[in-house]
Amino acid sequence: MNKAQKTKEHILNQAFKLFLQKSYKEVTMEELQASTGLSRGGLYHHFNKRGEKYKGKEAIFQATVQRFFFSMAEEPLNLEEMQKRGFLENFQAYLNHKQSLMDNMLKSTGLEELDSNYFMLMLQSVQYFPEMREKIREQVVQETKNWSKIIELAQEQGEIRKDLDPAILAQHIYYLLDGLEMHLVMMGNISEEVYKEITTMIGQLYDLIKR
Repeated sequence: MNKAQKTKEHILNQAFKLFLQKSYKEVTMEELQASTGLSRGGLYHHFNKRGEKYKGKEAIFQATVQRFFFSMAEEPLNLEEMQKRGFLENFQAYLNHKQSLMDNMLKSTGLEELDSNYFMLMLQSVQYFPEMREKIREQVVQETKNWSKIIELAQEQGEIRKDLDPAILAQHIYYLLDGLEMHLVMMGNISEEVYKEITTMIGQLYDLIKR
């Protein structure tokens, strides 16, 4: 990572913490300058590109949402590795991957935990930038496709009933995880306990869908 990349990463880490503390509208460029230690010109150097629709605080906010939300679902699945494992093993590997991403996010920002403001940040992105709704839709589509692949592999291996539609079952699993994680974060509890509870719930679902 070169100096410019490190500076941009620093800006996003500090902006993320600010946007968690206050709403998008409340955060000012002066606060972004103070938290990053950069001048307004320094911030604009990284987030004021010619031809871009958004600049300054708007661009920083969108880049922050991209960095701490959407990038967590962009890494493709390793099908070669998945084929060596069963459904529950693939599920655990999926959770471990998500946990690792979350741990890295907390480590890079110096935060100990997240709270409900994490999801409020996403809601604000849709409120102020309607085009973000399409990015959320794309993320949901990609995540359910990932689960469909995991399910299809399990069906090919004779582990899961073949009369079940992989796409529909993938939606059940995705929304179960999504809803549970949001509920627990809203209660101020996002930790390894979240993933233990999810594992238990999926284990019970697995008993219903296995051959």
